Amino acid sequence: MRAFFIVLFISLIPGAALARNVEAGSMLVSAGVGGGIKMASPLGGDGTGGHLLLMAQGEYALSKALGAVVGVNLGLGGIVPLRLRLGGRYRLTDLGLPVVPYGQVQLSVGELFNVIGADLTTLGVHVAVGADYFLTADLAVGGSLGFDLSSTFGDRPAFYGTFEFMAVATYVLPFGQPAPALEEG
Repeated sequence: MRAFFIVLFISLIPGAALARNVEAGSMLVSAGVGGGIKMASPLGGDGTGGHLLLMAQGEYALSKALGAVVGVNLGLGGIVPLRLRLGGRYRLTDLGLPVVPYGQVQLSVGELFNVIGADLTTLGVHVAVGADYFLTADLAVGGSLGFDLSSTFGDRPAFYGTFEFMAVATYVLPFGQPAPALEEG
């Protein structure tokens, strides 16, 4: 049965999906939707600690393997987190596959809205792993799993963690890449 699913998966790979590396100087924009779960938190809220997440992100590829990443993450429902993130991403390159796994680390600065009737400023670190599957040279879909460890500011700071999972679509912008040479004919 397992072999059947492997064969089915391989047969569904689009013909346009070729081995892919992100080239240095490329600019990538991503949008995603997913969920977040508050973990070990003394902060009040809706009781479940879960919320829907929306994400927008940009990446500038410094090399095939290394990129600078900046993004915004907005949670909806219960405690509403708004986070701005800045950091780096490391990609595994030259795999010969349309799948490009990565790990990233970002500084996370944000605001928690509607926490026991207060809005709280936060500072933290976000660590994530994920993969992009390139459907074409410029379009990828993928996912990521991340953990954000943060603290609130104020008289009584509270430390808390958030586990996040995201489904992401990524587009490689055409500028920043060399134009193809014109053929004479």
